[in-house]
Amino acid sequence: MEGKKVSGIELDQYESKILGMLVHAETYETILAEFKESPYILGDCLRSLVRQKILRILEWDETSNSWRSRIIYDADKLKEYRYQLTSLGFAYLEQQ
Repeated sequence: MEGKKVSGIELDQYESKILGMLVHAETYETILAEFKESPYILGDCLRSLVRQKILRILEWDETSNSWRSRIIYDADKLKEYRYQLTSLGFAYLEQQ
């Protein structure tokens, strides 16, 4: 797996592929359908991108009836969230 380094961030081919899918917030199922790789690889990549602050996790908030950014999330329930690029993620895409 060859990585590409942009702006001090090095991502592998799978992580780079996922970033290109996330101009808008997307569900796990939508990403998986477009990703066309193992769900295990997708889960690992999503967790890695969140850890690197390239993606943020959005969770539905019943009180406000809107998607809210989460700092803490359940890594075993990735299907319950939406994923959105952070400014760092957009900066990476712009420099590719």
